[in-house]
Amino acid sequence: MPLRRDGDVAVDLSRSTLTAALGWGRGGASLTAGAGLALYRRATVDVPTGLAATDATYAAALIIEPALAWRQGLVGRWSVEVTVGVDVVAGAPELVVQRAGTTEVLADLATVQPRLSAALTVELP
Repeated sequence: MPLRRDGDVAVDLSRSTLTAALGWGRGGASLTAGAGLALYRRATVDVPTGLAATDATYAAALIIEPALAWRQGLVGRWSVEVTVGVDVVAGAPELVVQRAGTTEVLADLATVQPRLSAALTVELP
C-alpha cells in the first residue's frame, strides 16, 4: 500500500535484502546474527494535477540482523520455523518530494525495524 500524505502524493516503497547469517542453537531454539545489503526502490505512483511523478529511484543500505528462532519438526525432514528479530539499517533512505525548488521529507525510515517471520523448511540430504 503506498504511503500517502495529506491525500496529495502517493509513494510506493519496497525493500529487497541479501544477507548471510550464522546461528547457534540448542534443541529447537537458536540465536542468529546476519549482515548484508538492503536495496530500496521508491516510486511516485500518484500526484495531484499540475505535478509530475518522478522516475523510480534506488538506494542501498547496510543491514545487520540479530534474531531468535524456534524450529519445530513436523513430519520427516519438514519443520516450521518462527523468527523474531530486528533489522538495524545503516543508511535507510528518506521519502522525499520536491516542490517549487524545495525538498520536503514525507517520512524517515526507522533505523531499527522489528521483524517477525514464519517459514516452512525442509532439510536436504
